Amino acid sequence: MTGHIRVLHVDDEPGFVDLTAELLQRADARIEVVSETNATDALDRLETSAVDAVVSDYDMPGANGLELLDAVRDTHPDLPFILYTGKGSEEVASDAVSAGVTDYMQKERGTDQYAVLANRIANSVAQSRSQRAADRTKQRLEELTENSADCLWMFDDQWTDLLFISGYEDVYRRPVRALRENPEDFLNAVYDDDREFVEDQMARLQTGESVDVEYRIERGDDDLGWVWVKAEPVFEGDEVVRVVGFTRDVTERKRRERELQDERSFIDQALDSLDDVFYVVDPDGGLRRWNARLADVTGYTDDELATCHVTEFFPDGEQQHIEDAIADALERGRAVVESNLVTADGHHRPYEFRARRFTDADGDVSGIVTIGREVTERSAREQAVEALHGATRDLIAANSHQEVADVLTNAAVELLDLPQTGVHRYDDDVDALVPVSWADAVCDVIGDPPALGRDSLALQVFEDGETRVFEDLQQRNDIHNQETPVRSELIAPIGEYGVAIVGSLEPSGFDDLDRQLVELLCENAAATLDRVRREELLRERERELTEKNDQLEEFASVVSHDLRNPLNVAAGRIELAAEDTDSDHLEAATAAVDRSQTLVEDLLALARDDQPATSATDVDLADLATTAWETVETADATLSVDVDCAVRATESRLKQLFENLYRNSVEHGGGGVAVQVGRLDDGFYVADDGPGIPDGVRDRVFDPGFSTTQDGTGFGLDIVAQVADEHDWTVTATTADSGGARFEFGNVDAVDE
Repeated sequence: MTGHIRVLHVDDEPGFVDLTAELLQRADARIEVVSETNATDALDRLETSAVDAVVSDYDMPGANGLELLDAVRDTHPDLPFILYTGKGSEEVASDAVSAGVTDYMQKERGTDQYAVLANRIANSVAQSRSQRAADRTKQRLEELTENSADCLWMFDDQWTDLLFISGYEDVYRRPVRALRENPEDFLNAVYDDDREFVEDQMARLQTGESVDVEYRIERGDDDLGWVWVKAEPVFEGDEVVRVVGFTRDVTERKRRERELQDERSFIDQALDSLDDVFYVVDPDGGLRRWNARLADVTGYTDDELATCHVTEFFPDGEQQHIEDAIADALERGRAVVESNLVTADGHHRPYEFRARRFTDADGDVSGIVTIGREVTERSAREQAVEALHGATRDLIAANSHQEVADVLTNAAVELLDLPQTGVHRYDDDVDALVPVSWADAVCDVIGDPPALGRDSLALQVFEDGETRVFEDLQQRNDIHNQETPVRSELIAPIGEYGVAIVGSLEPSGFDDLDRQLVELLCENAAATLDRVRREELLRERERELTEKNDQLEEFASVVSHDLRNPLNVAAGRIELAAEDTDSDHLEAATAAVDRSQTLVEDLLALARDDQPATSATDVDLADLATTAWETVETADATLSVDVDCAVRATESRLKQLFENLYRNSVEHGGGGVAVQVGRLDDGFYVADDGPGIPDGVRDRVFDPGFSTTQDGTGFGLDIVAQVADEHDWTVTATTADSGGARFEFGNVDAVDE
């Protein structure tokens, strides 16, 4: 309803003015009347006083009522103006409407007309006030639209009159023209499944309720969007006269929310798939989030977990320890603790908990993320592995295949509690696995274990190299003994040596831990057997080397005594004969004796130096190459050395290498040959400018006894190759730039000086 109404009544009859004021106030207590008797005073009154409406006579001295209306409209264009006149005519009424009068009423006799006049005044004022309110709202909306991406709108209470709209095309992507022609056109943009919901919200606004909702719209080209609508009813008195609100495009927010929802769902599913318990506690120890595994392990429902303090999951005697761990995680960022987890029915389960502090976007501590892993199996495994350490020490001390098999059997029986254990070793002579060690319990069940051939599961496992567990032997028709009382078997390969067979009188008698521990024991046994075999081969090699050295020593003794001494005597006799006679035969004999002595020296070198280099030092290559040259008969040959490095080598053997290469160059190139020692990226070379090595024999020059000259022993380059091999060097015979022979040594450990 309209509140207090102040009316300016203008009429040139003072008595009528007073009567009208009294009767209007009687008809409507809200009306207050101020009066003037002419247009001039009425205009003055409007300048100094606020009024809600003007009621004016038409026929007055001076300016008449229509002239007064024109003047009022100049300053108060929206002020309600009612022409209340006794001079009624169609002409006056038409002029009044044209001039913009709010209402027109003709004076009549009696007092009933004043109630009608009061009602028209109230309605005019109410309409004027409503229009002004709407204009103010519209103005505010227009001001808002200047900096808003939202769609702002105002409708009448029946949704049939669009009073204001802005941003419609940006949000709905539909032409605003259609909405102006039909204010309900926006419903055509609403997604079909949401239309009934939107119509319900419109009805709520009409009944005076506020609305804050989200729904889907179709924006063309199958583009489905989301909008947020917030709206309020506008009241005049107790009646809704308009609805006003805004519509915001929230499609992107909804997309992000969906992504976050999907991500949350993904994380929840991932956490629920864990075998470990997961939970988040706030700094006070209350649970904020957990996975399904926590409920499964503890036996509490989600509602019960929501009210739990984290310490309630632990025994009374360990709760302070848990609180200390929480405090440590909050302060230091992480903590690890082992404790029993107490279930809803009072059972204790050993767990290891790892906690990490987490913070919010501002860096403030929000709580602790904890992962709990059950360690029942781990504890059993750790105890078994610790026990196996002793068995490993026994394996290390074992020196034969039998000792290794016995240690393995005893460890499986005593440490792993697997009494039905035996070890079979593969025998290539019979192509079968023969028993070498077994526990007493094996004999109690099956008697002495048999050899296992091609029809056995054990040989299949041995050849495949993969551990297998047979859950129920009675369900198989491919076993060695169909009458066996053994129900299940675990067979593990011991490398290339054999298998360990563990039996059980119960089906499915082995778990994963049994398998892992037996495999570990077999791997250690295989490694030990590898060592035993290497040691046996080494001992055999040492015996062979000893025999070879003895033979070489005997050979060297024979050469040294039985060959060199007669040659020395022959050389002396030839020298004495040369003093008595001058014969060409003596010169040939001397050359033959010299060649024989050289051959003896080479044979002694091969016999006595056929041992690996054991006293390697850093040897200056240039100095040694020069020293070796001075010990060789080189006639007019020349040497140039262009190296500036040291090599890791046995000095005496390296000197023999150079001496034999120099002799080879002089022997094949003549007394004037030029020899060069130079550096390579990974070693060094020795080259000469002699005739070189023929292509057809280059691959044979390092063979023992091979020589391209009649005077050569054929052992010089063999010694060179032997020295190189002792140092793990490579040696290659090739052609020098000059066309002579070139010997290249690679993989040499050289150090620049």
